Amino acid sequence: MRNRLHLVAVAFAFAALIATPAAGAQVMRWGSYFGGGGEGGALTQPLPTAVPGLEGGVTALAASNAASYALKGGVVYAFGDGGGGELGNGTEKDSTTPVRVSFPAGVSIVAIGEARDAGFAVDSTGQGWAWGANAEGELCLGKPAPGKVLTPQKISGLTQARAVAGGDNHVLWLMADGTVEACGTNEHGELGIGEGPSKSAVPVMVPGLSNVVEVSAGDIFSAARESSGALYMWGFNEAGQIGDGEETEEVAEPFHVPLPGPASEVSCGGDIPPNGHTLALVGGEVYGWGADREGQIGDRGRADKPSPVATGLRFSQMIASGAYSLGLSGGELFAWGANFGKALGTGEPGGERIPTLVASGVSIVSATAENSLAY
Repeated sequence: MRNRLHLVAVAFAFAALIATPAAGAQVMRWGSYFGGGGEGGALTQPLPTAVPGLEGGVTALAASNAASYALKGGVVYAFGDGGGGELGNGTEKDSTTPVRVSFPAGVSIVAIGEARDAGFAVDSTGQGWAWGANAEGELCLGKPAPGKVLTPQKISGLTQARAVAGGDNHVLWLMADGTVEACGTNEHGELGIGEGPSKSAVPVMVPGLSNVVEVSAGDIFSAARESSGALYMWGFNEAGQIGDGEETEEVAEPFHVPLPGPASEVSCGGDIPPNGHTLALVGGEVYGWGADREGQIGDRGRADKPSPVATGLRFSQMIASGAYSLGLSGGELFAWGANFGKALGTGEPGGERIPTLVASGVSIVSATAENSLAY
């Protein structure tokens, strides 16, 4: 049944294969995003469309509904909303075309991330950087009050980072020693430090984690995967997205999610009420839990799931986004769930309960809320 479900999805999409856009060596974008001067400040793009100026050599993408980021040759490029300083180029102007984020000369970036209105990066020495809006201290610069940072700033003491992932107003840093540090709001336990301070403007270590190799941040919840494949989650849990079998308001400390085997990847989504769903790869199969009212988990159900369930889908990579999800296999990118803001990239008005082909020739994908990127 598990293989059959994926084969059904491929067959369903086959009729549109010839017309499916190919990403290849070009960044493509679709969905609803800000910074383009559309109605309400947002633009909607129903099909994958090339982002000018990002052809070839891209090694990472980070999508948000404000600004999006691409990493190419150690340089970060940003496009979208600039009103909160998200573009990192010293201005508050929007840009529909990529602009270079203004790091000091000689700085080479190796990893990027984003939060609601902020950008983050790790350079080749392990130094963490941040810029943009600072509503809850998520920039980790020691300033808890709201403000705008228009160009990247070094984060004091964060000199051994490997990767970064942001949510709404919090951010997770994966450190070289396998620990995790966090900044920003903690109102729903998203920092994982227990029922302590409501926020932290400086990095704080998430307790109980070791040998972490991946972090993921949903809107107001978080996840960390250890090298053993053990998966830990914490934060808002109203839809069961923590995977503890409950639908409680929050889980304030890391919880070991029960899975049938070691996880090889995890992705947290959010931005709909009740907020969030989680996807994980176990033995190549997608498991999902949390919000599923739009069919975003992929098991063709429409009921929230407080514990992990097998979907029967098999992908090499998957992304849990707002009320939809993306799966990548053999360079082919599939989407399922709600189609709010044309986020599925199918060009059709309605949602999809079965994964539908969106693009081919894809190697990198990023998505959040209603905005998706592929390369």
